[in-house]
Amino acid sequence: QRAKLLKEAAKVVVDYRPVMSQIIDDYLFRCPSLHFADLSESQNIYVYRFSQPTHIPGYKECWGKSCHTAELPYVFEAMDVIRSNYSTLSNLAQTEHPKPPEYPFTDAMENLARNITTSPSPEVPSFGDVIKKFFGNYFSDDADLELAHDMAERWANFAKTGDPNYEGGIKWNPWKFSQTEKEDPVVYTQENGWGYED
Repeated sequence: QRAKLLKEAAKVVVDYRPVMSQIIDDYLFRCPSLHFADLSESQNIYVYRFSQPTHIPGYKECWGKSCHTAELPYVFEAMDVIRSNYSTLSNLAQTEHPKPPEYPFTDAMENLARNITTSPSPEVPSFGDVIKKFFGNYFSDDADLELAHDMAERWANFAKTGDPNYEGGIKWNPWKFSQTEKEDPVVYTQENGWGYED
């Protein structure tokens, strides 16, 4: 009996690729960029981190993450490309959605979620209906459009004036100011409204 349990326990495979990806990302991109910003004598350096969950066709390991160069369609406001390929809401992305890891009670949790989010009674709204009533389409393609517009405005304004700020946008401070005031770099993510990292 014990041997059988040990054999079953040995089947659990831990995937360290996400951890390694984060380490490599920090080593190759984040740390050198922040180090360069710190060493620069210029007071006109702006730093951001793109964290919008995206999908890159053919790269399942990038599903729901922001892999290198994933922000480029957003910078150019290429909504057709974003909606067909890069948005995690696209039909293509949904077909490539990775299967979540199986843990003990996975089936029980799926059944519970299914029973919570769907209701056979017309008087009791589903969880999805409640979310849609309060937030509208905020968690759909509109978030991609809002982000793409903001990024295109900032990159264009930075190219023209050296300052990514534009009228109506959240104000970004230069990196040197951010460091003296102990602010975190700006993070592009749907959850925090394209503002500062929490």
